[in-house]
This record gives sequence, structure tokens and C-alpha cells, in this order.
Amino acid sequence: VYFRLFSLIYLLIFTFCMLFRYYLIIFAGKKMSARILIALGSNHEQEKNVAFAMERLRSFFPGISFSRMLWTEPIGIASDRFVNALALADTDREQEEVERILKQIEKECGRTREEKMKNIIRLDLDLLQWGTVRLREQDWERGYVRLLLQEMQWAF
Repeated sequence: VYFRLFSLIYLLIFTFCMLFRYYLIIFAGKKMSARILIALGSNHEQEKNVAFAMERLRSFFPGISFSRMLWTEPIGIASDRFVNALALADTDREQEEVERILKQIEKECGRTREEKMKNIIRLDLDLLQWGTVRLREQDWERGYVRLLLQEMQWAF
């Protein structure tokens, strides 16, 4: 009996939340905004490619802010040094759309599967956080991510 009652209450609350979200989107003209964190990296024409990514990201996410560029040693591959940076933005776009945009920018920069197999990374853009959800947990342990977040004093 308690399980059925709990299930019914849960279903009612879930339905109410979804209806309220759709109300905001449809009737109030508001989309749900999410704070996102993006990691940028390149080991080939590093500064040029990261600067290109920053410019392209600005066109998709007005108000985006960037950390400084930081030279780092490669992790897990034999290659030239990397330039890494972080980007913080608020967006009304869905997570899947943001991930498609990141892959599109990588391709615009010339990233190919063949070069990746040779450890040439023209541009790597990874979504590290979506709203309150941390993604790619292993990347959060990287020294440059912790350092740049601390320097920028971004709250997560």
C-alpha cells in the first residue's frame, strides 16, 4: 500500500515539474538555462587553434568567458605540448546541441580521425559540466583544469 502511495505521489510531482517546465518554454517564452564548462586543447598550431575555437564559441555562446591559455605536457600520448584553456557560459541550448556544436568547431579547425591516430590533435573541445552535472570525471582530476578553475574563481 505504501509503495503504491509513494509511486502515485512521485508520479504526480514528476508530472507537475514537467508541465511547469513546458509552461515556461511554451507560454512564458523562457527556456531552461544551464551553466556549461568546456575544456579546450590543441597540440598542433596550439595557440592559433585555441584562439580559433574561442572565436567560434563566442559566436554560439554570447557572454562566454575564458581562462588564460596554459601550456601543458601531454597525458597518455606521445606528442608535442598542448595549449589548454577553459570556457564558462550560460546557454538555453540542449546538451546534445552543445555537443554537436563542439564537434562542428573541431571539424572546422581541421580535426580528422587520421590525425588523431597519429596523436595530432588540432582541436579538442570537451563538455565538462552541464548545469549541476559533472561530465568526463577523469578530466576534472587534471592539474590544468583544477588550476584554471581556481584562477578564475568559477563556482561549481
